[in-house]
Amino acid sequence: MMDVEPVRSGAVDAPTSGTMSVAESLTHREWDELVDVVVDRIERRVLDELDRRGRRFLPEVF
Repeated sequence: MMDVEPVRSGAVDAPTSGTMSVAESLTHREWDELVDVVVDRIERRVLDELDRRGRRFLPEVF
């Protein structure tokens, strides 16, 4: 798995000319790993929010 640094809040500077975009710099495997990390974090946040609201184990549809 890739080492993942914490996501910072706020605006991200646009790339300057002559630099490679993220899409160009990652391999197919790195993209897959990145997507897995993002999905895991989103799932964790959703479950945490449901726990906070006391609704995690209710069999209702969102």
